[in-house]
Amino acid sequence: MLYKRCGCVDPSKCKHPFWYEFDLQKRRYRRSTKTANKQTAERAEQRRRIAILDGKDEKPSDAIRLSKHIEDYTAHTKTANVTAYKDAKVLERLEKSVTDRLLKDVSPFHIERWKQQRAQQVEKSTVNRELNIVRGCFSKAVEWGRLAISPLRAVTAYKVDDQRIRILSDEEIKLVMEGPDAFTALIGRTTLECLPRLSEVLNIHRTNIGPTWVEFRRKGGKVTRAAVTPELRQALLARCHESGFVFGEGEKGKPPTQQTGTLRIIRALRALGIENASHHTFRHTGVTLMMDHTNPRVIQTLAGWSNLRMLERYGHVRDSEMQKAVRLNAAHIAAL
Repeated sequence: MLYKRCGCVDPSKCKHPFWYEFDLQKRRYRRSTKTANKQTAERAEQRRRIAILDGKDEKPSDAIRLSKHIEDYTAHTKTANVTAYKDAKVLERLEKSVTDRLLKDVSPFHIERWKQQRAQQVEKSTVNRELNIVRGCFSKAVEWGRLAISPLRAVTAYKVDDQRIRILSDEEIKLVMEGPDAFTALIGRTTLECLPRLSEVLNIHRTNIGPTWVEFRRKGGKVTRAAVTPELRQALLARCHESGFVFGEGEKGKPPTQQTGTLRIIRALRALGIENASHHTFRHTGVTLMMDHTNPRVIQTLAGWSNLRMLERYGHVRDSEMQKAVRLNAAHIAAL
């Protein structure tokens, strides 16, 4: 039986799709035909009946379309991932490239084609980051039983040259700490001393600050404590909003989102003449400073890493240390 869910007065002008519903083999079947043409809708219903009788009917998971899975995945990450706004944008571009086909019909070829198209628009390192988002989306499809194998298993990332990570000099750190933007100065100080991620800093609440420690909610929801100096503790408590959030703003006292916080920090640094730097630069700088005098395990704990391999990515050699090493060698040679 065909029917429509809309309440359009004139059926001849209605553009809403027909639905069908019928009972067969002691089961009820119902689905949209995705067409407003009655003859086409009747054929869709008939094909479904024949497929059921022949034992070739699709399983519910097989009929899921890419757009539906992306919708479900972004709804999931919205509550579980602070960078979910990036997921939605990347997956929207992917869907435009692949087109809205059945999820099971998305092949490595479609992903590879999207990857090559993006490489013509942005840097390959950016494509690699977006590829990780796509990989996560299809990994969830496997986890949720919607796919047996992810098409991303046959897709590799681009090989890119390692780029020099920006590290703040002592003069730049002093410039930020003494600068007019108290928001950026306090976030930068907290990150340089305790190494938290931006989302972890923004969500510090008064109840997270102890006599000698501050608590950070890490990725995955785990809460860990980091030591804090009396001076930083006092500065954090002094900035607390009535809501209890240290970086709370407005009447409700909610902290800004990670996206907003990132843009504010970048703009504040540019206003000070510090280019190509962001909150992440504070984190790289803090780790590099600690490497001169701290046990690597301590750095791992403060930064919230699961293993020490991340230290290779975040730890860098400062220019001042290289200059010191060169001067010592030069002095030794001159003394010969």
